[in-house]
Amino acid sequence: MVRIFYTLLIILFSSGLSIAQQFKFTASVSKNQIVVGERFQLEFSANGKTSGFRAPSLKGFNIHSGPNQSNSMQYINGNYSQNITYSYTLSARKAGKYTIASAVINSSGKNYKTSPIQVNVLKRKGNQAANHNHQNHSKPQNVS
Repeated sequence: MVRIFYTLLIILFSSGLSIAQQFKFTASVSKNQIVVGERFQLEFSANGKTSGFRAPSLKGFNIHSGPNQSNSMQYINGNYSQNITYSYTLSARKAGKYTIASAVINSSGKNYKTSPIQVNVLKRKGNQAANHNHQNHSKPQNVS
């Protein structure tokens, strides 16, 4: 009887491990091509318990909002999952090709990095400047 109990316990435990979610830490932008002064979203997302988030340098960008943090936790049919997202609203000050470097986060004692992201910033045309002035509601924070 004890042997059957241990066998069932091992089967249940090992099946729970196969369901376990693999840790992921990703970066994304709402647009890879923007115009000078146009706002876009930058997000870093992780699935699991984390600590020690370190954002990359955002030199060359105005920070309109961020870092903002959102957390979600789910417990469905005995499976627990947790997601965390750090987000920024940015705009570029000058035209050019920018690389947003990797962010770093710690999970279970290991450091994880996101992949760098490329953003192509185009010069603003005359009519785009007028439209941009109407959309600019808050004073951005310059990052040098």
